[in-house]
Amino acid sequence: YQTISNFSTASPDLWAQLAQADHIWTNGDHLAFSQASGLYSAAAGTAAQLESNYSCAAMADDGLWYIAGTNLKHYTFTAAAPEILSSQLAPVSSCQIIRAANQLYVIADGTLSVFNDALEKIYSPVTFAQFDAGSNTLLYGNDNELEIYTPSRHSSELILRSITPISSAVLNQQTGYVLFANDGKIKAIELDGRDHRNIYTLLN
Repeated sequence: YQTISNFSTASPDLWAQLAQADHIWTNGDHLAFSQASGLYSAAAGTAAQLESNYSCAAMADDGLWYIAGTNLKHYTFTAAAPEILSSQLAPVSSCQIIRAANQLYVIADGTLSVFNDALEKIYSPVTFAQFDAGSNTLLYGNDNELEIYTPSRHSSELILRSITPISSAVLNQQTGYVLFANDGKIKAIELDGRDHRNIYTLLN
């Protein structure tokens, strides 16, 4: 609602651009959007182009994080220009950025990395990742594996390996399980692996 009220005096041109936007990001105070291959910020009722060509982006409370060309950038909406965090990325054809708990994760062409002054590889291949704020961990995996990365230990732990495809995995720290779909069923696997991780079928 705050973002909408901030744009109550937006120009007709900005509204027209937003209507044609491919993606719109907001953190409640600021707004960014993409149109075709371009990336734009919106402020004071008008739009400004940040990049003519970008690969992926994510919005968080501390601004917009994105990849353009071989650069990983951060834009705070108060600075005159985006900050270049890394300029040595390999060109990517697909990517995803996750910003959570002061950590920055990037999946670039199937490789998951965390940014610590430079991108540090965690694992590959990775097709999905999601951060769980309750446990401060990152659940990630591919069609056959589920793993958890703990930022405080800078380490990963294998939760499950399956010869049949895994999908729709969700970490539920409160119950101590990861829920997932496999073999046409909804299943749950224990997070606690000190002895043996039991797997339960919840729905056939």
